[in-house]
Amino acid sequence: MKKHLTSKQKQTRARACILAKNLYPIAMILLILVSLFIPCLRYTTADTGTGQTLSQWELMENSWEQSREYLFGNGERTSGNTLFCRAVFGTLIGCGLAFLVGAVATVWYSAGALYYVKNPQWRGTGRALYLTLFPNRVVCCLWSMLPLPMLIFPRLLVFFYQRYFYYKVLLNVTFPEPMVIGGILLAVLIGLSLGFAKWETRMGLSPYPKKKRRGLPQEREEEVATDLSREGEDELTARAREEQMERIRRLLDKTLEVPSEEKENEHE
Repeated sequence: MKKHLTSKQKQTRARACILAKNLYPIAMILLILVSLFIPCLRYTTADTGTGQTLSQWELMENSWEQSREYLFGNGERTSGNTLFCRAVFGTLIGCGLAFLVGAVATVWYSAGALYYVKNPQWRGTGRALYLTLFPNRVVCCLWSMLPLPMLIFPRLLVFFYQRYFYYKVLLNVTFPEPMVIGGILLAVLIGLSLGFAKWETRMGLSPYPKKKRRGLPQEREEEVATDLSREGEDELTARAREEQMERIRRLLDKTLEVPSEEKENEHE
């Protein structure tokens, strides 16, 4: 027989799943870094044939050193080589900065989501800064896309050879390259973000503010409800006062009738 879980056990299990989901972005960045060191790239040219298998990290390191030495060294330069090296050098700097910013942002919003699960009462400057940078899940996914441009550098290198030297270079892949691995990991991240959205909100473990319903803002709705309640209280109060005044009027009428009857008896 299957064992039925209690509500507390279900909540504990759901909490653990949400924690694992919030840990995934950090794991994604680590897996992308690992993929950069996998030897899986092999270039083929008409002059030199097929070269040795390289990892993307080795390819970027070699391209960085060669372009830097050519641009800032004392050797002779040609226009084609200069343009090629500038393109490679600038692409590596831009993609490297994008990767760094995206990785830091991904770790940051993941750590903030983990902290919120453990401390749902999180308030203050840190919370305000977190919501400024990561107001919703869509923005978080956009931050996580920043590391991807660097993963297409092996393909860009083929394009640069074709553009600046009119030289055809073929790229052979012996194992899923970082671009493919990063794309799959990002797709999983987007799926988890969308799949857990309602679950997190329902359990009160979503670090992002709820969407306001169309119509009156929440503060305005509270003000209207307060005004309506006050109007109801005023009507009840006015009605109670009228009833009280009516009782006093009747009491006075009865009190005045007694002396008048006594005076009539005295005259008789």
